[in-house]
Amino acid sequence: MCYDVINWLKKIDVRYKITIISAFVIGVFSQGMGLFNKFSAHDDPMNYWVGATYTSGRWMLDILEVLERKFYGDSHYSLPVFNGLISILFIAVSACFIIKLLDINNKFLCMFISGIMVCFPVITSIFGYMFTLHFYMLALLLGVTGAYFICTFKKWYFWILGVILVTLSVGIYQAFIPVTVSVILFYLINHVMKYDDVKLNIKKILFSISACISFMILYFGVNKLYLLLKDAALSDYKSIDTMGKLTFGEILFRIIDAYKEFFVPTSYENYYMYPGTVLYIYVCILTITIILCVVNYLRLSKKNKINAIIFMVLVTVIPLSVNFIFVMTGREEVHSLMVYSQLMPFIFFVWIVEHTLFDKKILTKTLSCVTVFFMIALILMYCRVDNKCYLQATYAQQEAISYCNTLVTQIKSAEGYKDELPVAFINAGKLNDLSLQPGYNTALGEIDYFPYNMNATQYINDYSWLAFMRQWTGYTPRIVDESSFTELKEVKDMPSYPDDGSIKIINDTVVVKF
Repeated sequence: MCYDVINWLKKIDVRYKITIISAFVIGVFSQGMGLFNKFSAHDDPMNYWVGATYTSGRWMLDILEVLERKFYGDSHYSLPVFNGLISILFIAVSACFIIKLLDINNKFLCMFISGIMVCFPVITSIFGYMFTLHFYMLALLLGVTGAYFICTFKKWYFWILGVILVTLSVGIYQAFIPVTVSVILFYLINHVMKYDDVKLNIKKILFSISACISFMILYFGVNKLYLLLKDAALSDYKSIDTMGKLTFGEILFRIIDAYKEFFVPTSYENYYMYPGTVLYIYVCILTITIILCVVNYLRLSKKNKINAIIFMVLVTVIPLSVNFIFVMTGREEVHSLMVYSQLMPFIFFVWIVEHTLFDKKILTKTLSCVTVFFMIALILMYCRVDNKCYLQATYAQQEAISYCNTLVTQIKSAEGYKDELPVAFINAGKLNDLSLQPGYNTALGEIDYFPYNMNATQYINDYSWLAFMRQWTGYTPRIVDESSFTELKEVKDMPSYPDDGSIKIINDTVVVKF
């Protein structure tokens, strides 16, 4: 048995071995602090559940949580090393499917694809939600695997399997739809480049479009059924309840916005994926990609003009597929967990570089050298950004823990304090302590990725602050509702924390007024 496994491993294409190994090496380099430390911000302190599921259209996420609890026989936890390494494996396997689908044979480029997929800042943002990280990365894998079956099916049931897999992916996290669509689009462009048969190419395109329509219809159908079974309704979070209800004018505006974001990335929003020098590399890569697309269009025109037109039409759809999240939801709703598809221009660049050969070897060699430089630079820059995020999280979390410890000490030092007394927190979420660092760490102020853009004040004012304090200080008092105290004159006359007198014993209850 062991011998058979070893033989099977030996037969694996060296491209996939390199892809998987590089994913883990670069994964540790970029996400190591998230893997081997425990950061707990925003939703993470509430890690005994996976968050909003079917009310956010994520019915598969609800199913996965149930399956996980039954499989392990205990609760749900936020486990950095366990969830993190499984997630990197999911990313690595996803990269292997992309490499297979796009006929990427250059081993260095294979290494780059898995490397950029694991160090892209969206992954770092999702690492901040460790309790659900492995589920989201499973969604990525299901989406890419589904795209693979949709694109390469030889039997009708493989096409159906692909549609089902993508549907499950969307049921976990809708933000991976643009990734799946982009992978399918890139495959179609690759197919047009390889085959001169116009009818075959059009057939592939129609099957792909029908697959995209099918998985969305199936997703909405299952979503509606799940809501009926749970007697629930979609929430208005991130405009989820408006899915599929846009007017033509709204859709057109969002499509234009998606194209605009592709060519002129917004540099001041919390979804910005091209920080610092990365933006200049992105512009250079985009320019080279456009030139190579024109070169390939001219070459195809000499062979088959219809194929060339199909090729160019598909290429012009790339900005829409990459930024389709801006069509799915308004720009103001987008944040850094939702734009993983913005790494796809780099993957397309890798593909078109490998599949564009020049008669003059000097041009091919120069392009290869430029590509190597850009790829190494991108990975280094993104890894550095990732580590800056974790450094910011270290500072902010430690400040918040220290603040909570001080708060607990002052509560227990209140005159007349007894261990059995309950606590009422007045104006929770409205703390305004001037002694706390007012903004981000001064050296890392440009970091604006969720949840690493939280400072200590935001930790204390977050909805999960009490769970955070319980987990990191051990302080777990009996909490009573503030409503019975807020209108008392004695409470109204109290100053706000941390001023002297902001913590008092009133009616056998410790009252803390923020």
